Amino acid sequence: MLLEKYNIMNRNFAWMILIVAGIAFGTLLGDHPTDAQAPKEVAAERRDEEIIEQLKQVNAQLKELNTMFRTGTAKVVDVINPEVK
Repeated sequence: MLLEKYNIMNRNFAWMILIVAGIAFGTLLGDHPTDAQAPKEVAAERRDEEIIEQLKQVNAQLKELNTMFRTGTAKVVDVINPEVK
């Protein structure tokens, strides 16, 4: 009788350990990006790099315009409806 009681407890304990290990293993696998997510991350990084490059170009153009306005070499061109003939 005593052996049967411990055998049942050991079996329940073993199942509990297996369930906890399965949950922990599933959580660890869930944290890593899958192959389907990897291209999205690469595309996002490329887009970020393109945006940064465009912002650098805008910054350079603004600096150039600022220099032109300060020196008085800027020319104003007024274009009204360039598409109309």
